[in-house]
Amino acid sequence: MAKAGGGGGGTSRFRSSTTGGSITKVSSSIDGVDPFIQVSYKVPGAGGETVTETTTISGATSQSMTISCNVVKTQTVSVTVDGGSIPTIPTTVTSDTANFYSISQSNLQQSELVLQIIDDEDGTQSTSTTNLFQQDLSLIPTATTSERSFVVYSGKNIPVRITLDGAGGASTTNATGGSGGRTVFDYTLLANTEYVFKLGIQSGNVQGGPAAYFYEKGTLLVVSGGGGSAGSTGNGGNGSGAGLAGIKGVKGDGNSSGAGGEGIVSGTLPGTGVLPSGTTGGRVESCTSGYYWATQGKSPCEDLGTVKFRTAGGNEVSASVDTITRGFKADFSYANSGNFGFRKNGGSSTFGNGGGGSGVVGGNATSNGIGGGGGGSGYTNGAVTIVSTGTSPEGAGGVARALIELRT
Repeated sequence: MAKAGGGGGGTSRFRSSTTGGSITKVSSSIDGVDPFIQVSYKVPGAGGETVTETTTISGATSQSMTISCNVVKTQTVSVTVDGGSIPTIPTTVTSDTANFYSISQSNLQQSELVLQIIDDEDGTQSTSTTNLFQQDLSLIPTATTSERSFVVYSGKNIPVRITLDGAGGASTTNATGGSGGRTVFDYTLLANTEYVFKLGIQSGNVQGGPAAYFYEKGTLLVVSGGGGSAGSTGNGGNGSGAGLAGIKGVKGDGNSSGAGGEGIVSGTLPGTGVLPSGTTGGRVESCTSGYYWATQGKSPCEDLGTVKFRTAGGNEVSASVDTITRGFKADFSYANSGNFGFRKNGGSSTFGNGGGGSGVVGGNATSNGIGGGGGGSGYTNGAVTIVSTGTSPEGAGGVARALIELRT
């Protein structure tokens, strides 16, 4: 039997979203020669002059294709494969469209944000780097990373817009948990400075949803409150976002429901934290006291210098850097004789439902299991610029989260 012949070579095409230009050079594959495609456009510049933008594609027949552009811009890219004479596939197949970002070395250096997620107790960590010029950084805890420290830093000052969402409270069969609060704010992350997000997952409904906290070193800058959990028939109250005048968490619905957390005017949060007591919510501290650093004589708002991150027990996290100024002081959980930084401060229900949401001040829990728990309150110390305040669209349950966007 004669061997079947090989199929004919395919071709690929580059499609850019740029319009109004002219292709000045296109090279395609001939007899196995690796192709490159060079597409040049002449477009109007900012001052009325003509600017030539050139996009070059190489390696289209290899396992790795390279695309480059001589200007900073965003384009869309798709690939069309021509099946030629192969009868078993469509004549052409076009891929999904993807964004292609071309950035300068300056953009690369000035917009890079390092994220380290560190366990405050055992020092487990993971590290990643995101260039905010190319994509936003979304911080969403998992069951593993819930309540860990989400530490971010950069070698340059970076102007950002941050969306900070508290988690919603749990629902019951006949009632819905309250939504977490949302705060959208502008801020400039300073070079070589530690910033910490504390984000948790709603778990059970004895307490409501976790709040979302944002720190510069050891100082609390912004809080978005968590929603209260539902009672047997009463809905949980919504957590609040941050406002200069202080925004109270929403009271739960129904009989004997919990009150929302007290609103605190910008910059007036007391330094001392208060633990929740029974159904009554507690209050977070304005700066982190921690556990180990408190034994070393460090005051809550005091900077620690350019040192590596230390766990609540004082162990140095070797994978962390000692080139940024730190001030955040880790604390143990309640289970390990710590105070959880006074952040887990929603009132607790003895009925298995209707817990209060956490916040700058935690919401109160239901006193009879029928009404819903109150939402936790939001807060700002006044250092950030508030863009908007409301409730998280995630609704009941879920997780506290943050989104960091480059502000241009």
